[in-house]
Amino acid sequence: GYLDYDESRYDVRFAPKGPDGENPPRSIEEMLKSCPERWIPDVYYHPSIGHVPLPKDIEHFPGLAVTDVEDSDRMGVALWAGVGFFDIAVTDRSTYEILKQCGFENAKRGRLYHFSPEFDRIVPGVERDIDVLFIGMLNADVWDERNRWLNRLAKMPCRVAITNGHFGEAYTHLMNRAKIVFNFGVRGESNGRTYQAPMCGAMLLAEDYNHETHEIFNDHEHCVYYNEQNFEDIIQYYLTHEDERARIIEAARAVIIKEHSCRHHTDKIFEIFEQNLNVRYRPSLSLPEAERRRRFSLQMYYTGNCPPAYIIEELAESEQAGGEKALLILGSAAVHACAAKVQIEKKREDLLNYAHAAAKEIWQLNSHITLNLVAVGAISKELADIKQIPAVSAALELQLAVDILTNRLKSYSKDYSDIDGFIYPHSFDRFDVLLSRATLRRNIDEIAWANQVRKILIWYCSMEVSKIAVDEEKLIKAIEYARIAVESLPEEGSSHLLLGRILTLQASFSEAIARYSEGLKILPLSYEAWLEYAATLAMAGRWKEADAFIEERLQVISAIPPIEDIRQPLLAAIGRG
Repeated sequence: GYLDYDESRYDVRFAPKGPDGENPPRSIEEMLKSCPERWIPDVYYHPSIGHVPLPKDIEHFPGLAVTDVEDSDRMGVALWAGVGFFDIAVTDRSTYEILKQCGFENAKRGRLYHFSPEFDRIVPGVERDIDVLFIGMLNADVWDERNRWLNRLAKMPCRVAITNGHFGEAYTHLMNRAKIVFNFGVRGESNGRTYQAPMCGAMLLAEDYNHETHEIFNDHEHCVYYNEQNFEDIIQYYLTHEDERARIIEAARAVIIKEHSCRHHTDKIFEIFEQNLNVRYRPSLSLPEAERRRRFSLQMYYTGNCPPAYIIEELAESEQAGGEKALLILGSAAVHACAAKVQIEKKREDLLNYAHAAAKEIWQLNSHITLNLVAVGAISKELADIKQIPAVSAALELQLAVDILTNRLKSYSKDYSDIDGFIYPHSFDRFDVLLSRATLRRNIDEIAWANQVRKILIWYCSMEVSKIAVDEEKLIKAIEYARIAVESLPEEGSSHLLLGRILTLQASFSEAIARYSEGLKILPLSYEAWLEYAATLAMAGRWKEADAFIEERLQVISAIPPIEDIRQPLLAAIGRG
C-alpha cells in the first residue's frame, strides 16, 4: 500500500491490479477476490480519478464510494466524466473550488501530499553548495508557467541548479545540497516539495498566490513567498542572511513533523470518510443509461491506462441503451487509433486503417459531428507518415474542419453536439492539456466551454495543416494557417514559434524575429527554438542581438544540466561553435 494509517482503527485492503497482474481491476467484485473471504468493505477508495479507470460495478457498490482528484489541470476530461460516480471526491483547494462551482457537492478538501521520514531528512556531512535548487519536470506542455519562473531563476547571479530525473536517495542527497528550494504548485497546491524542502534542511521558496500553502506556512516565518516584484531580491536577501534562513527552516520543520506526515494527512482523509459513511450522492446515477455508459467510456479513454477492450465494451452497452451511434463509433475509432501507437508497424497500420474507415464513414453520414473530421485528418496524417507519402488528404480534411469550426464559432450556437465526445489525437501533449483545462470548468458555463474547445481544435488543425504545407514547400499556405493558429489561441507559444520558423524560410526576418520573441516569452525553455532564433537574428544581420541572446541562453544552460547538449549547437548557429 501507499497510505500510512492507524491499523488498529482502519482495516484497509489494497487491490491495485487485476488477475493478470498488469491491468487495473475490472470491477470491485474482482478486487474483493484478493481480500479475506466474506470481508465486506464500508468504503471503496478509488485512487486518482484522472489516472485509474472506473470499476465496472461502481454504481452498485452499497457502501461509500470515494475517489481522490490529482492532476486536475491535465486530467480534466477523465475527472469531468467520472467524478459524478462517487459519493465523495477528495482534492486540493483550487480543484475543490472549481468542482463546487461546477455543482459537484461531493467535493471535499484534503491534503494529498506529505513528507516521508525515510526519504525527506537531513543527511549529515553533505555540503550545501547549491544556492537555489529545483528538481522536477521541464515539460512545457504542462508546466509552462513554472518554466517561465525557472527561466528567470536560471539567469540569477548565484549557484542555481535546475534538474530532473532524480529519485529516492539521489533526490534526498541533492535536496540536502540546497540552501533554498524553489517551488511552484501548478494548481496552487501544497505539493510534495512543500514538505520535502524544509525536511531536507532547505528553505522553501513558494509562489505568493498559492493559497493552500498559505494555510500552513506564514511568510518569513515558515517559508518565503515570491511574486513578480520581489523574486530576485528575496532570493539574494536570504542567501546572505543565513541565521534568518535557518530560523525559517526550523520553524517549518516543526510544523511539518507535527501535522503533515502521511499518517496525519491520511487520518484526516479517513475521518472525512467516517463522517460521511451514510452519504450517497453519485449524481451520475440519475443520468440515462446510455449517457452513463458513455461517460464511463470517456473516463476510461482519457486516463490512458485502460485496456481498449474495456472501453469498447462500455461503448457497446451505451449503444444498446440508445446512445447516438455516430458518437460511439467515433469512440471506437479513437480507441483503436490510440491502441495503434504501441503496436509494431504492420499491426499499427491495420488498426489505423480500421479507425480511419470508421471515422470517415460516420463523418459522411453525420457531418454535424466535427470531431469525426478532426479524427479522420489526424489519422490520415499518421498513415501518411507510416507510408512516407505526402499528407494531402490529411491537409484537406483538417482545413475543412477549421472552416466548419470557425463558422460554428461565428454562429454563437448553443448546440455543442459537434464537439462533445471522444477527441483524437490523444497523446497527453499540449493539445490534451488545453482540452483538459477547458473541460475541468465545463459545468460552470457549457457554451463557453464548447467555444473554447472549438478554438483549441482550430488551433490544433491549423498547426497541423501549416506543418504539412511546410513539408510540401507551400510557404504561403503554411503562413496562412500558422496565423490562424496564433489568432485562435494567441497565448500559445508554439504557434508563434512555428510562424517564426516559416517566416524565416520566406526570408521575412523582421516579422520572424518578432514571432520568435513572442513565442520565447511564453515558452522560454523551448531550447530547440533558441537555435532557430539565434540563426534568424544572424541571417538578418542583427549580430549584437544574436550575441546578447546567446550569452543569456548560455547562462541558462549552465543552470540546467539536462539541456547542456544544446550549448555547442547554439554557438554553431551563429558561427561560434
